Amino acid sequence: MNGAHEAAVRELAERAAGAGFAGRLAIRWDPGLGRGFRHRVRDGRLELTASDPVSACAGLHDHLRQQHGTAVHWPTRTPLDVAPVAETPERTVRARVRDQYMLNFCTFSYSTAHWSWPDWEREIDWMALHGVTMPLALTGHEAVLADVYRRFGCDDETILGFLGEPLYLPFQYMGCRDGHRVQLTADDLERRARLGRRIIERMRSLGMTPVLPGFTGHVPQSLAPDASRPRRWQDNTTWFLDPGDARFARLAAEVVRVQQERFGAVTHIASDPFIETPPADEDDDFPTRVAGQLVRGFRDAEPDAVWVLQAWPFAYQADYWTRERVRAFLDAVPHDALYVLDLWAEHAPVWPRQDGFAGRTWQWCGLLNFGGRSDAVADLPRARDQFEAALASPRPPAGLGLTMESIHHNGVFFELLADLAWGDRPDLDAWGRRFAADRYGRRDDRLEDAWSGLLATIYDARGRPIFPETFHGVLMRRPTLAWIDDPAALRRDVESQRWFDADRFARSWRLLVDVLDDDPALAAGPLGLDLVELAQAACSRIADELVVRIAEQPDPARRRSFAERLSAELDGFDELFATRAESRLDTWEDAAARAAADGVDPAELVGSARRLVTSWNETPRTTLEDYSGRLWRGLVGGHYNRRLAAWAAAVELAGTDRPRAEARLDRDLDDLHRRFVDGGVDAPAVPLDRLAAISRRAVSAFTDIIAPPPAERTPHP
Repeated sequence: MNGAHEAAVRELAERAAGAGFAGRLAIRWDPGLGRGFRHRVRDGRLELTASDPVSACAGLHDHLRQQHGTAVHWPTRTPLDVAPVAETPERTVRARVRDQYMLNFCTFSYSTAHWSWPDWEREIDWMALHGVTMPLALTGHEAVLADVYRRFGCDDETILGFLGEPLYLPFQYMGCRDGHRVQLTADDLERRARLGRRIIERMRSLGMTPVLPGFTGHVPQSLAPDASRPRRWQDNTTWFLDPGDARFARLAAEVVRVQQERFGAVTHIASDPFIETPPADEDDDFPTRVAGQLVRGFRDAEPDAVWVLQAWPFAYQADYWTRERVRAFLDAVPHDALYVLDLWAEHAPVWPRQDGFAGRTWQWCGLLNFGGRSDAVADLPRARDQFEAALASPRPPAGLGLTMESIHHNGVFFELLADLAWGDRPDLDAWGRRFAADRYGRRDDRLEDAWSGLLATIYDARGRPIFPETFHGVLMRRPTLAWIDDPAALRRDVESQRWFDADRFARSWRLLVDVLDDDPALAAGPLGLDLVELAQAACSRIADELVVRIAEQPDPARRRSFAERLSAELDGFDELFATRAESRLDTWEDAAARAAADGVDPAELVGSARRLVTSWNETPRTTLEDYSGRLWRGLVGGHYNRRLAAWAAAVELAGTDRPRAEARLDRDLDDLHRRFVDGGVDAPAVPLDRLAAISRRAVSAFTDIIAPPPAERTPHP
């Protein structure tokens, strides 16, 4: 630790706690704490002792929670401007794990693709306050790849065509796809590299170890046409260099060297040569040869390089990755050169099936947020219990990671995981009540009772997989006439998403609205976002129920009545989502437009932004359609509402001419997608001061459709 580290912690304290706070802060370093901190207040001055800069930041956050009753969550408005405290007892906390990883390659597409420095500064502050030591840092990597491939003889036209645009770059880095319709420019490469260096420098100043992306074997086809072979991922073809080619290890090394030139020292390198694609060669030795050449290249450039590997393929393609194949793959890498991330360990842990990765250093990770979709859902009890089981195992994890594919929703899940790294197994009801007090910076029985109810309902999925390849609702799914062929099956799917006590959920939601009614200023902070997220959960379930009623109903007049109710409810929820920037499509579009480099038409990037959250690929009707769907203003009342209206019309036609109805529905859905991508929707913001009234209306709709009082419940149809 040095003076620069202390200065960085002090600057963060000012950003988080308010002007003048650093003047009341004394920092001392004590490696004897292991990984931990100690703090107390004497004569109005916070005395903070920590083993390292990240632990100092975590200690600062602990002080804010313990002595000021407030916390920095994702939607918290900072600085907090806390008042001085005269005296507090000494408190010592030691971490239960050595490391805390954060982010996912996909996060840099589904959330951060168009972030600017203020966005990143705030996120890095959040990381430090929550103890993150190993953040993934991808921004600017495209400039590294451009430098490398120039050195290997590729021209700029080839390189820029290979890279594509910012929104899809993470999938390029993972070897899942080549290029895209909008190319980066040379100036844009340098602009993004400057931002990447600033991000990495800030991380290092706070004592973090950034994890940078490495070579995966993915190359431009023209680089080695006779030594590379094709592979497929989700309707995309890429080219993989044969590990026997002399350039394989050289490329792995050169990527690290260029990163060192551009960004400084690099020790931890993320590389996933088989993330969701089977090996390009059926030879059983192929994966081990790839592993050997990658680590050879990494360590040629950096003798202390550590390969950070996601264990996702071992679960996603379990039929291929047998226990024997995984062990052979791991054995191809020296123990001290590998760090494994068990990416979805809260639900589908790999470590038990692989004997704790045979003694390799590994990290237990929580994922939850697949694809950027904004479903308000989690399984907190399972996450807690799975982590505790891993810690108690013979080969426990060295760390706890947050590996969300998208960020800034379902915050309660990630706050819990961050707390698990520093505290013993919590009682979740007590933890949730404390979470509510920290989140809103006040003690109020209504807030605590509301969160007690939410943790017992939508945030307790009771072991159900929260995964896009299982049914998760009709809104973010291409409508199909198959729904009317077997309405009983659709009913089972719909009811599988209502595992919780709907009445208790509604009561909890209503309590939060009551608090907002009493203090409308809270709409601008976490409470406003929470009301949006609860409405997103309710909106999905209402759409499910009304669609299944249409599918079940033989009477055309009643079907039309349900369809009209569905459209009206979606419009109402769309208005609610319009009150917060986080849940508006135009926020996403505007960020894409601002990211356009000179010479690039902003409309092209905006079109790609719309495409990612609908078809994902160039056209609809692929496996990734709606994978990254969002419950946002402009999508719910616009695109999704129009799709379901087209479906309801096709249902009526199907009664007399099924083939014509099928053809018309497909044609209408494709046309709606094209018009949406090309022109968007007119969906202006709604004043925030209307959030309470619109929320109360939404609670009433949910109660009426999903959770009516027992005496008023009637069967449907």
